[in-house]
Amino acid sequence: MDFFEMQWSGFITALFLSLAPLVAQAENPIGTWHTEPDAKKQTAHVLVTKCGTGFCGEMVRAFDQSGKQIAHKNVGKRLFWDAKPIGKGDFAGRAYVPLLGKDFPATMTVTNSRMIVKGCGGPVCKSQRWTRVN
Repeated sequence: MDFFEMQWSGFITALFLSLAPLVAQAENPIGTWHTEPDAKKQTAHVLVTKCGTGFCGEMVRAFDQSGKQIAHKNVGKRLFWDAKPIGKGDFAGRAYVPLLGKDFPATMTVTNSRMIVKGCGGPVCKSQRWTRVN
């Protein structure tokens, strides 16, 4: 191996090692996520943690349309559970829809600092884009 090949090999290795944490984070739902506004223009922080063999998400804070933290009946409520990997950055489990008071099959797709959460009740599906807080 000549000098150029050694330099190129070193560069590729350094590049891979520097990007590895980003790739790992891209597929990892663990952390706090900020939801899109609901029909009342309220948002929430959902804390995603490992639980059992999957992931769970619990509403930990709620905010009004101006961003002020508010008391909300769903703070402390588990919004999804049993979300297990089904592909690169994709997870499937169950989600609770407070508006309907029911739970449904749901999926999450994590890409960097974004997560698309989608749930379906029969033929009707709804989704939201959440943003990673930390």
